[in-house]
Amino acid sequence: MYTDTKTVGRKFELKAIMDNTSAYVDIEVNGELVRVKGKLAEGETFVLDTAKLTAKVVDSDTGETIRNGLSQLDELVFPELNPGGNEVLVSVSSAVFTELTIRGRSR
Repeated sequence: MYTDTKTVGRKFELKAIMDNTSAYVDIEVNGELVRVKGKLAEGETFVLDTAKLTAKVVDSDTGETIRNGLSQLDELVFPELNPGGNEVLVSVSSAVFTELTIRGRSR
């Protein structure tokens, strides 16, 4: 019996308005928790790249990097999605969640 256990590298792109340092957005992926904390303004996107193990904040319109985002992670967690079904949960505290886009890697 063969079971495919490969994981797929992804980019998680979070849009939210977090206007104080105690604000956060939790993204739980298959039981792994990623907490993005601190300030994120309208027009900014937090990008978590699980393939490159990086995080950054970019301008939502131009895609230009504004700042490194690693300091906005509560812990260095880079979750992978499994081929097929996955469970992704989003919760917020003192933030306005706008959008979460998950971009897959081409195979």
